[in-house]
Formats: sequence, C-alpha cells, structure tokens
Amino acid sequence: MFPPAVAGELRRRGQDAIAVAERPDLRAQPDEDVLRHATEHGRALVSENVADLPEIAGMIDAEGGERAREVPAVSSAADPEFRLAIREHRFEPAELRVPAGKRIRLTIVNRDAAAEEFESYELHREQLIPGDSSGTVYIGPLEPGRYPFFGDFHPKTTTGVIIAE
Repeated sequence: MFPPAVAGELRRRGQDAIAVAERPDLRAQPDEDVLRHATEHGRALVSENVADLPEIAGMIDAEGGERAREVPAVSSAADPEFRLAIREHRFEPAELRVPAGKRIRLTIVNRDAAAEEFESYELHREQLIPGDSSGTVYIGPLEPGRYPFFGDFHPKTTTGVIIAE
C-alpha cells in the first residue's frame, strides 16, 4: 500500500489523488471495490497491485461498466514478486523459496472471510490482511536462511517459512 505522502505529492502536482491508507473505509475493501470507488470519483488508481488489477479491470469491462485508469507503480517493478494465499486458516504454500540478497515483494491474498495478520518476528514484519482481500509486504534483502511466519489470529494452523537461498 502506498503511503499517504505519495498521494500528497500527486495532489501537490495538481492530480486528484487519495491514498487508500488515508481512507479507513477503503483499506478493508476488496480491490474491485477500490477500483470502482476510483471510477465513481473520476480518479486514476495508482497501485502496487500490478498482478491483479488488469484482471479486475477486465472483469469490470466485461460487465460493461466504466472504470478508472490504472497507473501501476514502477517503483517496485524491479522487486521480484512472490505470492502467498490464506485458505482455511493456512498459508499456501507453507514453504516459500526466495532469492537471498534481493528485496522481494510478497503479496498475501486472504481467501478466507475472516481477517488474518501476517507476522514474522525474524522478518520484523506484520500486516493485517482483511478477509477476502490482499496486502503487500516488502522483505529483504535477506541473508540465506529460514524465516518463519505465522497468522497472528490463528497461530496454530496459519504457519509457514520463507527460505532465502
């Protein structure tokens, strides 16, 4: 999620922009609803979600609806992207291999209706992922090794490990 400072800079340059982080009512919304909100208010949508937005935009187009213009972030384009899913209070995959020595972008898609919090003491990261939505965490660069993570709300079943190699 982009920080509010990005939206502030865009506004300073004359763009009609808001950051989802500035709007608690949008933070917990699925990506489709955020894109529709941008459309209803005539805004471009600046997003790090370059993996899912084209598919979502295509679904809206197929429904015959108008939609906002998406502006994918280029600042993170060089970061390799990895994905985790949360399904039935379990991470899939439970073991994720990533390159050591590189910063990565980790997209976590929560397929459960209930919220979950991705947490790792070793990675010094925690991110709330509302039900039926997704979130992004940047990690690294990591030394080779194992970095356990868990779901703070269901720590006995929602567990996994990132292996940097």
